[in-house]
Amino acid sequence: MAEEEPTDLSDRQRTRTVTWNDPKRVAAAAHTMSGIDLLRAINSGELSPAPMVQLVGLTPELAEEGHVIFSMLPADFHYNTMGVVHGGAIATLVDTALGCAVLSTIPRGANHT
Repeated sequence: MAEEEPTDLSDRQRTRTVTWNDPKRVAAAAHTMSGIDLLRAINSGELSPAPMVQLVGLTPELAEEGHVIFSMLPADFHYNTMGVVHGGAIATLVDTALGCAVLSTIPRGANHT
């Protein structure tokens, strides 16, 4: 006989801890590096990624001039009330990749938001 899944899921509370470094170091470095060099320093671990990247669970995969790839392994903290990944998580992934693709083309001393 198969066990039935409990209907009361209120006891399934989870905790997620996010740790990040002060983003001021990256912001300061951004003024002295080209965008692609900044992204490469983040990808290599020389500089920390933005706190938002760590909060959402994005992983930088590739940084080339004009071409940046991030991945996101969906987890239950990304889910909406319908049990699928929330559109806001996907929008954040797309926004981050597109913003970083633009950043990768910016010369040293310039900036973008």
